[in-house]
Amino acid sequence: MGHMQKMWPIFFLVSFVISIIYTNIFASDTISFNPRDDYQFGVGTAVGGPYGVVGITSGLNWYSTFNFELGAGSGIYFDTYNVHARYLVMDNALSPYVGGGFAYWDSVSDAKKMAEQSTQAVDLGLVNSDGSNQKGGILILPLSVGLSYISDLGLSLYLDFEFMVSTANFKGIPYGTLGFQWYF
Repeated sequence: MGHMQKMWPIFFLVSFVISIIYTNIFASDTISFNPRDDYQFGVGTAVGGPYGVVGITSGLNWYSTFNFELGAGSGIYFDTYNVHARYLVMDNALSPYVGGGFAYWDSVSDAKKMAEQSTQAVDLGLVNSDGSNQKGGILILPLSVGLSYISDLGLSLYLDFEFMVSTANFKGIPYGTLGFQWYF
């Protein structure tokens, strides 16, 4: 009985989110409605990708099909700074997109610990796999494709699939980002 009582809030939250998505996608009278026209600036958080592990973001909807994101994050053993632009393919609340930008990863930890604990830092050339040749920082070029959704309330969710190329060793790795923002 105790587990069921704990599940009710999750059930109501999931039901609420599904009803919002259904209302905005399938039950809308206007197919081309895009809340990005009404909401220009947003703040939020992102997990993965050029942010390392977790980051904070700010977004700007320049046009209904073009937006910018600026953020900072932490890969635990390195700090991250990111600027990213996206072109949304469709002028709708739910749209696929393509994007690109710049990220800077700055070392903040012991080289040996970073090499042991962060395969991304090794793969992108921030440190060698044996903990030698630690760089103070590296520039990364994240190229992305993804899916973005924004609700009538300005709540936005996006999912990036990225290929991040390091200018330190000219190698790249696939990565992903999940972001949540509130636009107002």
